[in-house]
Amino acid sequence: MNRIAAAYAAVATPLVALVVWIAVQHHARAENSPTAATGQRTYVVPPGAGRRFNPGEWKFLKEHGNGAYSMVEITAKELPKLPPGPGHIHTREDESWYVIEGELLFDVGDEQHRAGPGTLVYAPRDVPHGYQVTRVPARWLIIFTPAGIEPLFAEVGELRKRFPNQDGAYREELAKIQAKYGARPATDWNRRSPCPGWAVRDVAVLR
Repeated sequence: MNRIAAAYAAVATPLVALVVWIAVQHHARAENSPTAATGQRTYVVPPGAGRRFNPGEWKFLKEHGNGAYSMVEITAKELPKLPPGPGHIHTREDESWYVIEGELLFDVGDEQHRAGPGTLVYAPRDVPHGYQVTRVPARWLIIFTPAGIEPLFAEVGELRKRFPNQDGAYREELAKIQAKYGARPATDWNRRSPCPGWAVRDVAVLR
């Protein structure tokens, strides 16, 4: 029996040691991986599977990337019949647009840029900006860096249901919502005038 026990121990001991070593190495690799270090994971959004609230389909939200950025996809099939708003200013995040289809005209500070498919436009925080859809059908992405402003758009969507004509009362309530998220209307900004006859749309429906 002693010889059998000794033989068993001779085989089992290194086997157990090997299993423990493999487990330790696996744990170490997991701790050193980017996913474990940041608490993030792969996030895939198939077409049409984003979260839908004003102003479009949100592909990426604050909770998906530790607040790094948020992104919404917007589509327009026809030109709205509303005049352009005064534009607005963000104080907490930078804003970028990527045009996929159609054509948009951007006012950023004292510059104006026409953007077709494949064009990226970037506006840093604290700079007044707005845009106009000039050719439809149009589809584009808006990216906010960092994330956190997404709830503003849901609140604005509900506000527009209460004030469909976007009158003076709407603007007063809008200013209150914007202030919660570090944004404000660019009322003192000399935004460039659109071409006559264009139906236009302000960037984030923040008229």
